[in-house]
Formats: sequence, C-alpha cells, structure tokens
Amino acid sequence: MKNFKQFFYERSAEEIMSLPSPKGGKWLDGNNYVFNVEGDTCNQEYCYNVKFEDLPDIGNKGNGVMISFTRDNMMSDQRKGFGQQVFDGVRKAIGEFIQRNKPGRIVWAPVDRSSKPGLADNPNARSKAYDIWAVKSIWPQMYVSYRPNEWVRRDIYDQHYAGKGYPAVPPDAKTGDRASMLRMRSEYENRNNNKNLINKPSVAKPPLAKTAKTGEDPFMLDLIDIN
Repeated sequence: MKNFKQFFYERSAEEIMSLPSPKGGKWLDGNNYVFNVEGDTCNQEYCYNVKFEDLPDIGNKGNGVMISFTRDNMMSDQRKGFGQQVFDGVRKAIGEFIQRNKPGRIVWAPVDRSSKPGLADNPNARSKAYDIWAVKSIWPQMYVSYRPNEWVRRDIYDQHYAGKGYPAVPPDAKTGDRASMLRMRSEYENRNNNKNLINKPSVAKPPLAKTAKTGEDPFMLDLIDIN
C-alpha cells in the first residue's frame, strides 16, 4: 500500500481533475465538498467534508481561502486503510475549487495533536502531504509558498510580494522541485529573523547539492509514511 508521500507526489493537477468523483461526492455549496468512501462508515450522511473558508483580502492582494478536511466532523479523526480513496476525494475538491475560483492565497488549516492514541499523532503530517501535492501540481507557475501552510497565486506574488521584503521565486524552480520551494521558505525565515535585511534586494539562492551517498534530494528524506 502506498504512503501519503506517494499518493500526493505521483499525481499532477491534470490527473487530479480527471479523477472520478468519489462515492456520493458533491458540492453542498460553493465552499463545502462532501463524499464517502466504500467500506468506511460514520455517524454522518457524508463521512468526509472538505471545507473552503473565505479569508479577507489583505492589502489588495486578492481573496484567500483556508482549506480544512474532516471525517465525521473531526479534524484529527483518521482511519487506516482508506488513505488513497480519501485523499483522491480531497484532491478532487481542491483541484476543482482552485480551477473555479483561483483564490489569491491558499492556507492549510492546522490540525491539533490528539490525545487519543493513533489520531493526529503527527499534526504536521497532513499539511506536509498537501505541500508535496502542491509542489507537484501548482508550484511555481500557478502558486508559490514563502512560508509553511500558505500558498500565494503567482501573479499576485510577483506584483505585491517579490522584491518588497519577500524572497524572489528561485529562477531554477520547476514543477515537482520541493527543494527550491523550501529554499524560498528558508530565505523568508532568515529575512524575518534579521530585520535589517528586510529592505535589501532579494537574490535567489543556488540549488542545494544532492546527498553524496544516495543522490536523493535531502529535503525529501524527512517525509514520513502514514497509513
């Protein structure tokens, strides 16, 4: 069985849009997509709900949306064995929403650590999985990310962010290249920690070297398997 990293990383935006609708999958309104998974039952008519909460426009930089995902009205409730079907449904909803609304920024809703064994033991895992999908699907032509859990539409970023205290999009950035996205975030974090650099022109950093032993991108080595 494939893990979250494989589910998200192996599917492009085009593939996601061509995914069949999940069982019972439908939009209740413009901001809520619900669906079920064969063999998984819960206390609601629709077990799974992908919610898109409108965020206000900040400084004429475009409207935003916060994306959250619940099962049986619980953000931390995860069931083993249904990962691929569940996140096919989640990706279907996200892909359709982005294509239809083209929000100015996308924010992944945080997931709190659960006190129940086996539920949200790693609260960052879900946002990390979304990031991996986003790098493969919308980075850097459609959306870019200068800090964790937030993605900004590229035209808005180029106009309102780049060169104004925010890092430039690495010139070598390409779809599927997570290392370049993480370098961009690292530069923003360093700038934020060193206020004296905030008004200096941004210079994109060169690509990081591959690991000597395996040849793998070092940023891909911290991904965890979840099932």
